[in-house]
Amino acid sequence: MEYLFIFIVGLLIYVEYKLYKTFLNPFIIIAITYTFLILINNIIATKMGFYAVSGNSILYLLYFLILIFIISVIFYILTKNKTSEVKDKS
Repeated sequence: MEYLFIFIVGLLIYVEYKLYKTFLNPFIIIAITYTFLILINNIIATKMGFYAVSGNSILYLLYFLILIFIISVIFYILTKNKTSEVKDKS
């Protein structure tokens, strides 16, 4: 399940980077943080006695990240159309 999560989040981060041309936006920061925490927990922390993040929890997080991504893309489209309508009055 972790590999599917990493693949989908990586794909979403790539598309988000192509839209905004930067890695410093809310979606990418949240997605990288969740991916890092899940990987550290399921690879290292489980060997130290902690519980692993379940597949259902990873799916819920993926659903949450996809919603944030869709909102970000809609916001990008709305602001791009709005800024292209403004013309210089000079």
